[in-house]
Amino acid sequence: MWPERAKRLASDFVREWLRAEEVLKRFERLAASAFMPSVQELRYAGRRFVQALELLQLEANQTLTPTESEDIEKHLIEAVENCVKARHDAVDAAVQFIHKRMNLLVNAVGRADVIRHFPQFSLLQKEISEIDRKIILSRKDRSIIDEQYEAILNEHSKKLLDFYGMLEESEFAIRSAIKAQNHKNFRNLIISSLVGFLLGIASSLVAAWMANI
Repeated sequence: MWPERAKRLASDFVREWLRAEEVLKRFERLAASAFMPSVQELRYAGRRFVQALELLQLEANQTLTPTESEDIEKHLIEAVENCVKARHDAVDAAVQFIHKRMNLLVNAVGRADVIRHFPQFSLLQKEISEIDRKIILSRKDRSIIDEQYEAILNEHSKKLLDFYGMLEESEFAIRSAIKAQNHKNFRNLIISSLVGFLLGIASSLVAAWMANI
């Protein structure tokens, strides 16, 4: 028979596992590799839960020592904490991934061209800045960390993903426009060089003709 506190902790574990899984599913459209830290935390959580179950199986056949009873609670508490960390890590990973993607695009083509084809760029930046502010607040005061991450998920995650979807759709147009502009610039350079070369030859011919008059 499960001790009452172990029952409550096991219930907490199931709830937090499902919450973490829901957050990972919410961000699954982004690069899977970005969420390995979250997956790792869930793996640790599962291992801790199994360790607690192993001790609870012993309890069915024999009376557990006080140390073993404490270990059950310890494993379950850490399993719950791992699930919470997994949820927070998933939010961090999503924001970092999108921020990095934005910076790569700006560095590749320039901010002006990004904004020309993706006018919502500044709104996406504002959204990320607000998320960063909440994350910083949570780091300063650990007592409100879960509250801040819940606010991020409830108030920002949908808009963040919507804006990112628009950015993805715009990226091909942005890069195509830049490629076309580069091709045009290269063509203009060739034409101007050719014109300069021909003018140089013409000038030389004229100078030679004038010298023979």
